[in-house]
Amino acid sequence: MNAQDLVERGRKLTGVDQDNTEAIAAFTEAIELNPDYFEAYCYRGTAFGLSNQPLKAIEDIKKAADLLNARGEPDKAQVMLRFAEDIREGIKAGDFDQ
Repeated sequence: MNAQDLVERGRKLTGVDQDNTEAIAAFTEAIELNPDYFEAYCYRGTAFGLSNQPLKAIEDIKKAADLLNARGEPDKAQVMLRFAEDIREGIKAGDFDQ
């Protein structure tokens, strides 16, 4: 499987009412195959957030933003950074069990 196939597999396995462990594993494998694949970081960050792992989610979302900036896509990077900030606010509001 290539990185794109793994991300697609992970997306299908990601959900609010699901154990996102397999999705996270698929995204991680995609990142191992292609460390510059920003979508894999973005989706893995989402899966971490849904799995009550907000700090890992923020880390991945920020990595996605860094990759977007490096690609010359600062507007998309700003969207990612706002997403990370939303997660941070969720931590402060007690939206995650820690």
